[in-house]
Amino acid sequence: MFKRFRWVFLVKLPAGALAGLLIAAVVTCLTPKIYESEAVIEVKPCANLPVAALGRTEGEVPGWLLSEIEKMKSCAVLEKVTAGLEFTNRWNLAKDEVLPVLVHDYPMIADSPISPNVTLNLAIGTALGLVLSPLLALPVMWRLNRRTPVAES
Repeated sequence: MFKRFRWVFLVKLPAGALAGLLIAAVVTCLTPKIYESEAVIEVKPCANLPVAALGRTEGEVPGWLLSEIEKMKSCAVLEKVTAGLEFTNRWNLAKDEVLPVLVHDYPMIADSPISPNVTLNLAIGTALGLVLSPLLALPVMWRLNRRTPVAES
């Protein structure tokens, strides 16, 4: 059976690699892209915040403050809030006292996504196609053997 239909292996190897490559390309195109950005933000200690009343030491920053800082995307958000609430006019506070957050590096939009990894996905798809194609060739060879009778010599 294997001698008569060994050409099936030769046909299935490139066909399997191509099929794996195409399936990996479609999956990679349909996978949502994930971009990464980071910012460096420094929180200045507030003199107005009663740290001892919160039950924390001087160097510790409250967890709620850290989560709020993570939500901020830029200093422009804080400046809009400060202008909207008129802290400088109503309370006679300097801008540095109102804004206890100093942004060192602003977030930049990434040029390329970090996920999916196109090269890795295509390589895995091609390798799986090469590995699975001989296994798929066996049922094809069995089916061809049942359909075509063996010529008697």
